[in-house]
Amino acid sequence: LELEQQLEAVKSEWIYLPLVGRVYLDEVINFGKYVPLDRNFSFFEEFHKYNIRETANDFADKLAEEILDKPSNRYYRYYNLVRPTSQESWVYIITDLSHVFRDALDETNIFFNRGNTSLLNYNRNRFSYYLETLSSAGKAIDRFVYEELPHYMHIARIKPFPKQKILKEASCLYKKLEMQANDNSLSLYTSLVTAFVEKVPEVRFLAYIENVLDALESAVQSNNAEKFVKTLYERIQKKIKNDFDINAITAATYSSYVELRSKLLKMDIEAVIKNINDILNTVEEAMFKTMRGQWPEMEKFLDNLLRLTFGKTDFWMKLDKLYQKALSKWENEQEMILKEFDYTLQYQVLPFFRYLLKDVRAIGAWNGSTLDLDVLNLRALSRGIYRIITQFGSIFEGLNRYACRVTWAWFENEDYSAVKNEINNNDFSQYLSDMLFSNWPEKEIFPISMDIVFYKLFKMTMSVSKAIKGLCI
Repeated sequence: LELEQQLEAVKSEWIYLPLVGRVYLDEVINFGKYVPLDRNFSFFEEFHKYNIRETANDFADKLAEEILDKPSNRYYRYYNLVRPTSQESWVYIITDLSHVFRDALDETNIFFNRGNTSLLNYNRNRFSYYLETLSSAGKAIDRFVYEELPHYMHIARIKPFPKQKILKEASCLYKKLEMQANDNSLSLYTSLVTAFVEKVPEVRFLAYIENVLDALESAVQSNNAEKFVKTLYERIQKKIKNDFDINAITAATYSSYVELRSKLLKMDIEAVIKNINDILNTVEEAMFKTMRGQWPEMEKFLDNLLRLTFGKTDFWMKLDKLYQKALSKWENEQEMILKEFDYTLQYQVLPFFRYLLKDVRAIGAWNGSTLDLDVLNLRALSRGIYRIITQFGSIFEGLNRYACRVTWAWFENEDYSAVKNEINNNDFSQYLSDMLFSNWPEKEIFPISMDIVFYKLFKMTMSVSKAIKGLCI
């Protein structure tokens, strides 16, 4: 009776699996339609279609009403948005994090060195959390390979294999891909689908699916599948034990962490948090005053942004020009991407699936011979991980030196007016200013009160950078 119930449950899963897969793939296929990469798309037409002028004016009227409704005789009170932390507390925080990091690293090392968790049960709450977690995951894999997989394979052999259902879903999927390929959208997804359909005809696609299903059915019906998985699992475990140098990786990881920690300990955390709170409160105060009619220049700025920018056709026409220019650039980039995709599809993806089919067939025909796992070069993998980790310290040092030499020095040596001029005179800022403010009165584009707020934010940002400059020591 228990076997019949399990069989019925698995049968139900087989029936609904193609349906779930189809819904998921439908979402993936439709993704390309959500991206408006189309030469015929026009923001100017959308502006008239959705009556954006009226909507923008309505927003401006509601904003003005909301400001009038709020009391204007209240004043902003400074408060700590980020909780202040003393230098001593900062040291304790880093110390606590160090304990967590060290425990996780040490117990991971113990696990890969085949540590026995039962030896730590006498003090498991203090020392063995990560080791117990990793060991539980390892035992779950053992249980699946040695106990559950044979049971599932027995159930699979006595139930009908849903080959025709899956082939029908595969055919439906390919037809959807063809429909997507005929779409005029310039999205990358559509272009990649088009390239795939041109390279892989439907007959070839369905033939491959059928061959894979036949190979899977053969592997399931044979008695080799669970033996193959068991042997493969044991060979991988042995290879990890012999070839994966977890000790070198552990030492390199901890060394890089100590270097990073030494930099963080030099940071003036009290000054950093104080200046961050100053910046956040300055922004909050600006919003507070605007919404209570205490900053009329900003109120006028927002009203102009809604009525004279978003509510006028000039902005949307210029946005169309920017969009078409971006499309031209995207088409050139897309051509290069498609060439790379064509190469990847022909010389990497399709050969991979051919090898996959070969491997699935080999499971059904496996005779217990020794498995060749030379492709799983864990010794080279561990050396690569070790190099990446050891290089992290030098990369961090290099970036840190560059930031100290260029970024913070730039803040200290340039005054606010020089920085403002540098930002205002670059091509992008000028283009953005023309697109947003071309219909505005000159004096309302950048009022003096706004300039004062930005100056305060700039000085506070300088203070933060100087406080963090402890990392340069």
